[in-house]
Amino acid sequence: MNVPEHLDDQGRRKWAEVLPVLQAHGDADQGTLDALAAYCSAWSRWTGAEAKVTEQGAVVDGTANPYIAIAGAAQRQLRQWSGELKLTPKTRGRAERGESAVMELLRNPAA
Repeated sequence: MNVPEHLDDQGRRKWAEVLPVLQAHGDADQGTLDALAAYCSAWSRWTGAEAKVTEQGAVVDGTANPYIAIAGAAQRQLRQWSGELKLTPKTRGRAERGESAVMELLRNPAA
């Protein structure tokens, strides 16, 4: 499976890290690969923005550093894509039990 050309170095490293996990679960169809590409793009954006916040600080010229908002948006995208790709312990457990998100909530309403 070729790494998408649009991914930068950070995205390519994340692709190489996550793809074997998806393949081991037998989940590497085109839809999954497209989702993985989006996840890797968000990962790169998040890590880049976080590096800028670390470098510049939370406040720049008396206002909030705009990279904080970029990092937050990328982090929300990561959370969404990681759920779709079943990369979190919670989504992996639900998938292994064959449960939908609704069934998970019915079984465990405090989640």
